[in-house]
Amino acid sequence: MTQPPTPPRDETPPGGSPPPGPGAPPQPGHGAPHGQPGHGQPGYGGQPGYGGQSGYGQSNYGGQSNYGGPPGYGPPPGYPPGAGQRPPGPPPPGFPSREDRTWALVAHFGGAAGTVISGGVLGFVAPLIALLGRGNQSPSVRAHAAATVNFFVPVSGAALILVLARICLGVSGGLLPTSAVSSLLYLAQIAVVVAGAVFGIVGGIRANDGELFKYPVSYPFVR
Repeated sequence: MTQPPTPPRDETPPGGSPPPGPGAPPQPGHGAPHGQPGHGQPGYGGQPGYGGQSGYGQSNYGGQSNYGGPPGYGPPPGYPPGAGQRPPGPPPPGFPSREDRTWALVAHFGGAAGTVISGGVLGFVAPLIALLGRGNQSPSVRAHAAATVNFFVPVSGAALILVLARICLGVSGGLLPTSAVSSLLYLAQIAVVVAGAVFGIVGGIRANDGELFKYPVSYPFVR
């Protein structure tokens, strides 16, 4: 009695795929140790970016000049240093520098302005400031400041006397004809203020041209 043929045994492992037949291409993961890439695939050490890129492992960090900052920008070729700067101009006439002329103008015009603002009493302040601030360093400034001080001190003294006289007349009341005398004193003070302002402006104009103006009224307080 013949037995029926037995069916072929299923050698597929549980939960896996059937083994490759003869001549089948190898599959990834078979025939290689655990953790290594399969046959035919590039390894992790050979891919670009992992140890093969130029940004990693090269001398970009401290070895190349790109990370150290660009070189300094010097003057363009063909131009000497300081070619773009304007050379200082010549000194003004009559003064060794422009600063000295400025101080001289402060003495003259400042005296005129102080005379008008204070009614003639403080006309000497600006010339005195110029004398103390720059007169010891520049002989030209000292000459202009001394001339203005010697003029505006008498002007300020005359204006102060007129102001005090008007105050005394106002306090005396009806003992004297104060209206006419006070008016004369007021006109005299205006004349002093106008004279001080005019001569101060003329002196400033002459000083701007490099000339030392000789004031008509001058007492040698400062030489």
